[in-house]
Amino acid sequence: MTMDGDNRIDVALGGYVERISNLHDDRDAVNGDIREVYAEAKEAGFNVTILREIVREKRMDAEARHARYELLDDYRHQLGMLADTPLGEAAIGNATNLRKRRTRRKSTDQVIDEARGNIPDGGGRQFDA
Repeated sequence: MTMDGDNRIDVALGGYVERISNLHDDRDAVNGDIREVYAEAKEAGFNVTILREIVREKRMDAEARHARYELLDDYRHQLGMLADTPLGEAAIGNATNLRKRRTRRKSTDQVIDEARGNIPDGGGRQFDA
């Protein structure tokens, strides 16, 4: 290779290094801004751990998010984490029904309406939608 060819490689390599370095600097600045927003939220009384989880879920693909929720519910059910509450009993029933009808999905509103119809309040009445 000639000196001229080596010089072009050096210039190209230097350009890539400079661009990558600038992008890292930009990322560091954005990360600092994100930390500041979380600090503001904490000062306002919000639980930052929960807030981070919500942001992570919001950024997820909807299908992946729903699959995650389903898996969490399955694990909670297997561990008996929901069994001691009326809401937990309803969730366990819904999870069992969900497993039975995986091929036929219902909208969230339909599932909520069914759950409301199945959970009596303290006076024995059904919840109004």
